Amino acid sequence: MPAPDSIRLASIIDRFSRVRIAVFGDLIVDEFIYGDIARVSREAPVLILNYDSTEIVPGGAGNAANNVAALGGRCVVVGLTGRDATGDRLIDALRPRVDTSNIVRPRDYRTPTKTRILAGGIHSAKQQVVRIDRASRQDSTAIDRDALAARLLNTRRVHCAGGAASALLCSSTRGTRCSPSVE
Repeated sequence: MPAPDSIRLASIIDRFSRVRIAVFGDLIVDEFIYGDIARVSREAPVLILNYDSTEIVPGGAGNAANNVAALGGRCVVVGLTGRDATGDRLIDALRPRVDTSNIVRPRDYRTPTKTRILAGGIHSAKQQVVRIDRASRQDSTAIDRDALAARLLNTRRVHCAGGAASALLCSSTRGTRCSPSVE
């Protein structure tokens, strides 16, 4: 396969600023905890890390929305996140570049989070040691799905009117979905 034409690719990226894209799907928080390996524990054969920092970035559909915005596209995201601190941090991470007004926040829904713990020496690359997944304790209800459907249809009507807009559907194992009437 021939190498992509860099002028054509630059032209496509330049046109992104005129594109409106609605991203619908599973909103997930990707959390990265970084540390330096201090030693091996005497209690068990596990590494002891000296904590360095934590980074929170949007995952799932939030990652796709951020990528659209990074390319210059105008993006609105539709999905579920909890009314928890993690959900707040996810929305804060998206808000500078992505329209988050169509995110549904059910009361008992916990924002799905994938925590990756990375370790390494001072002069070496950090490598993932373990991943911890925290899923919502509750699946979305029919009321939540109806709210998502209304937000998605509203997004289509408001953001797609008068312009060449697109929709990007992002799915993971979380299975965000709308009411059957929209599907």
